[in-house]
Parts: sequence; C-alpha cells; structure tokens
Amino acid sequence: MKTLLVASFGGHLVQLERLADHLSLDERQWVTTRPDAMAQSHETIPDFNKTTLWRALPCAFAIVGLLRRFRCEAAISTGAAPGLLCLLLARLGGARTIWIDSVANVERLSLSGRVASRLCHLTLTQWPELADGRRVTYLGSVL
Repeated sequence: MKTLLVASFGGHLVQLERLADHLSLDERQWVTTRPDAMAQSHETIPDFNKTTLWRALPCAFAIVGLLRRFRCEAAISTGAAPGLLCLLLARLGGARTIWIDSVANVERLSLSGRVASRLCHLTLTQWPELADGRRVTYLGSVL
C-alpha cells in the first residue's frame, strides 16, 4: 500500500516516526514542514496554523502536486494543520485517511483533531477518556 506519512516538525513528527517503525507498508512517502527535519528522504510542505491561515493556500498547492506525483492509497498524520489539510486533499483523491491526535492533548482533542473526526476515515486519540466510541477511537498510545 502506498502511504503518505505527514507531520509537522517537532513532537508531531517524533510520534509519527515511532509509530511508522511498527507499520508494514509497501511504499511510504514522508512529508513534513521543515527541509532539514529528517535523515531520510522526504517531501516538504509549507507550515501554517490558525493564526497564519493565509499560508494554507501555498501549502494546498504543494500538497496537490505531491499527491499527483505519489498517488497514495492511504495517508496518516499526527498533526498539525498541514497534516490535516493533506488528509483532506488525500481523501478527496480517494485515499483512506487516519488522524492520530497528539499525546499532548490530554483534556480534549486538538482543534485539528476535532475537524479530523468529521472528515477522516479513522480518528485516534492517545487517551481513553477522549474516545467517544463513534468518531474518535482509542487503540493505545504511541509514546
């Protein structure tokens, strides 16, 4: 299965790297927001957040180009906003999508996680108390 692994630089990327070590994927493409973020080959997309929404447009163009080149069957993200946008665009292209909310969100899902719970095929939390049994599932913690 061709899979995109998408995460913003920092803790989101660390969590996804740890998770990816345990996944059996035929072909994977890493996507992150910083050119020097990883030792292995990866694609870089522009970063943005809720205070810099104007940067979402260049990010979307970069993601569309990436999706045309890679043609993924699945996309997985641990966040943040660029990962959510990538999952949305991948889903529109027919890919299965999985959002894994950050372990840092102890009391409630992140804003991106709440949006993901409505648009992704599977939304996972790393805290059992945050699972609702419908849109958000708990399967364990990455860390």
